[in-house]
Amino acid sequence: MTESKGLSCWMLVVLSLLVMAGCRSYEYTPTVPSAEFEESKSLGSIEVRYAHAKDNPPTLDSAFRRNVIDTDMGFVGTYVIGMVYPTLKVDEDYSSVKLTGEALGDGHWRFLIPSKSGWNGPQDLNLYFANRDLFLFRFLEGQSCLSEYSLDTPGREALQVKVNLKKAGSGCLLPCSPSQNDPNRCSHFWR
Repeated sequence: MTESKGLSCWMLVVLSLLVMAGCRSYEYTPTVPSAEFEESKSLGSIEVRYAHAKDNPPTLDSAFRRNVIDTDMGFVGTYVIGMVYPTLKVDEDYSSVKLTGEALGDGHWRFLIPSKSGWNGPQDLNLYFANRDLFLFRFLEGQSCLSEYSLDTPGREALQVKVNLKKAGSGCLLPCSPSQNDPNRCSHFWR
């Protein structure tokens, strides 16, 4: 009798692990014009002025991450006798929101800074221009910094940045250098 209870408990554990295996999500989101994004789902806005790229609207790609428990199968034994067993590991889900800039004038655009409930972020924000210029920012929650600054670009005019957050002191948007392992992630902040 105790053997059947032990077996049913083992089966319950295996079934719960199989159910949890379906929890991973890979979310595709299309590019949305910033003017059509819901203002209630944003942390504020960022305005950029870049005279070098004034013809095509830039895009702002905001990365969101969260930790999930992922299941995998392990194997122990030899070729003759072996056993497959479930394992758990902490992994990272990724999602993004891509917005096209709202034109405010010649070389001047506005973006909303998106937020998503249940996700950490936005963490890294990539500002892409049609001429292949890329600027990377990191949103630091609960910190404060300058809300207006300019970024010098070699041989070109500077990028002017103005950040307007809904709640003062709720966060900081800092420019940063890309990581060597992942050019879409920040490694060093510019202060």
